[in-house]
Amino acid sequence: MSEEKGPLISESFSFKLGYEVIAGCVAVGKLDGSHPHLVCAVPGGRVVVHNPFHARTEKRMDANLLHFNEEITAILCGNLNQSDVDYVYVGSAHHLVAYNVVENKNVFTLEMSDGCSSLATGTLSGAQKQLMFVGGTCSIYGYDVEGNDDFWTVTGDDVTAMIVSEFKSASNLELIVASENCELHSYTSDAETNEETTLSGAATHMQRVSCATVAYGLSTGTVGVLKEGVQLWEQKLKHHVSALRGFEVDGRVVVVVGWSNGLLEFRDVQSGKIVFSENLKVSIAGLVVSDYRNEGKDHLLVVLSSGKVIAFCSGAVTKHTLGAAPVVKENLGAKIRLLQQKRKDLLYRLGNLKKLQQKKKKTSSDMDKLIQTKMNKVLKVIDGQLHLLLSTNSGELIQSVTLVNDGIFEEDAHTVYFKESVKLAKILLPIPKLADFRVTLRCLIGDTISTKYLVTSDNLKVDKYACFCQEDVVEPSLLNAYAYSPALEDSILSFINSAFALCEDITSLTAPIGFFSADFGALFIAVHGDSLVIGADHGHTLNSFTNDLRDEVALTPVSLQKTVTVVKAAEENARESLKDPARSSPKSDNRSDMVNLNHATITHDDGDRRQNDSEEESGRLTNDDVSNSVELVLQSVRDLHAVRQKLVAEIADNSTLAKGLLLRAEDHRLMGNYDEMQQAYRDVMDVNQDILRSHAFRHSNQEKLMQQVRLLNKIIHSVAERKGGGTFIESCRRAIKDNDFNTLLTLLQ
Repeated sequence: MSEEKGPLISESFSFKLGYEVIAGCVAVGKLDGSHPHLVCAVPGGRVVVHNPFHARTEKRMDANLLHFNEEITAILCGNLNQSDVDYVYVGSAHHLVAYNVVENKNVFTLEMSDGCSSLATGTLSGAQKQLMFVGGTCSIYGYDVEGNDDFWTVTGDDVTAMIVSEFKSASNLELIVASENCELHSYTSDAETNEETTLSGAATHMQRVSCATVAYGLSTGTVGVLKEGVQLWEQKLKHHVSALRGFEVDGRVVVVVGWSNGLLEFRDVQSGKIVFSENLKVSIAGLVVSDYRNEGKDHLLVVLSSGKVIAFCSGAVTKHTLGAAPVVKENLGAKIRLLQQKRKDLLYRLGNLKKLQQKKKKTSSDMDKLIQTKMNKVLKVIDGQLHLLLSTNSGELIQSVTLVNDGIFEEDAHTVYFKESVKLAKILLPIPKLADFRVTLRCLIGDTISTKYLVTSDNLKVDKYACFCQEDVVEPSLLNAYAYSPALEDSILSFINSAFALCEDITSLTAPIGFFSADFGALFIAVHGDSLVIGADHGHTLNSFTNDLRDEVALTPVSLQKTVTVVKAAEENARESLKDPARSSPKSDNRSDMVNLNHATITHDDGDRRQNDSEEESGRLTNDDVSNSVELVLQSVRDLHAVRQKLVAEIADNSTLAKGLLLRAEDHRLMGNYDEMQQAYRDVMDVNQDILRSHAFRHSNQEKLMQQVRLLNKIIHSVAERKGGGTFIESCRRAIKDNDFNTLLTLLQ
């Protein structure tokens, strides 16, 4: 078996220019007609011309300095009159200068209104003479040796690179132009577009490698090769391409790529495989190929941005001195250096692969841990207020929590941010009314320095009595009694344990059970003999709880026994004083049931009116009962009316905003600012969604308001049947129309 050997590439000589070099502004030409000269642009609008055959010393070359008084953007050496003497063509933001170094004079100076970003020279197929092509802002000019404009065309964007080469046909020389819009165009001698190709980025460098084969470097750090317009390969690095050149090594042409980090690569034209690389540690400004010492052998001159020039050649290097050329110590261990370089590259790549694998494993482990994270939710009453406690099952930190609910917060959503990520998040939940509700939770989980985060979404149901905490309370004055038997104990306990946020479940009714809420007062549950007694400080709290309990457990109302201390003599007197013979009729019974305080619920949310058809309890209507019921309804009407006015104002504001945005979008369309126009229409869509949402809220608010008004009307009619006459109803309506609620309460008592 024969071992495959890589190409032998070695360093021949090196020297220093003594000036920093501008990247991309390097050229070589026979400026005196016989010897090659290296031409480089340096800061300050100057050009260094180096001649290797006029040396002062062995370490310092003779370098001439030319001043052009403008920052140089492009430079090229060539001749347009078929002579042996090359001119130096210098491009800047405003001028193109053709300079004859031998005669020390300008051949011509042209004003470039579109600037000069790229230069190329050659004779296009079908043309009569060689031209100097100049690319600028969306325009391309071609000038002859006298500076006459013989070629002109335009492109879709600013020109970034140009060469004269075969493109898709091996027999036609065309002008290939790269522009900022990531496209390649080929132009014929008639300035007409022949072919178009789209790349993955803007080509900043192009070089003819061989017949119909073009190497290119993109602004994204990508290098590749096109053969007859078809891409052979493409490679991307994290650095930028700073120079490109074709160079013959061991009888085959390779693509030499210079990178901004100082890496020099020799790549195979067909596959893109690296056949040799060298890290020069300084950014490469340019690459040129020339028989720089007239040895009959081409050298690759690598010009660094620091001003140092290193020459590479193919094959072994022998010590040789020609004329006054510099004598620099040559590398005799080229093969060993090549193997060491390959070993260094392989170790570098192996280290990167190991780091990448470790990073992927860590990222995968962190992501798996995050994906499996679940939220733990606990409702707890602290200092009389309901709090939501959130934590994760894996101990991950919580950065923020967003709670979405249309009713309990001032806005649709309420977001809580934590200055430092916490493992236990404590959030206060406002309780505006005695009703259950649902909250959508969205939690951002992850440390503040993490690169991966998890957003969880979950629903939380808050029971109606979650704001009550269990504690000993004084026996309330408002009481209801129901028939009780031990068979009902399990059902009652199940309801209590599920309705309240308890640390531990209640297991027995033998001892009185008390609950307290800062907003809704005390709630009392106790068993007295054969009776289940339920009491509360407020009538609506008592009604709500007893009705909910009776939905779950079949309870029969009974009268309170005299032996029970909670029975009040005033309650009996009030019951007797309100007895009315007219209530014995079916019509009267049905209406009086609607305002029975002890066993009817009036809710502000859904207008659910629960009625008790017990003839015994309908007789327990009191003046306090009517007052409490009317006060609740009137308060609900006031709240709903206030919300309605707020929604009307909000819809009006959003409508005005939408009109302004539509006018702004039309202005942007007329001015051609389509990005701003699209943003304005997106804003209109957002405002429109807000208007639709507000309309839905207003519709729901109107339904609730009508329910409360109907309930108030029924209360008035129920009391009117006891007091008699349409005069009473007219007085109530007049009080409602005048918003005189005090008079209305006086009439109903």
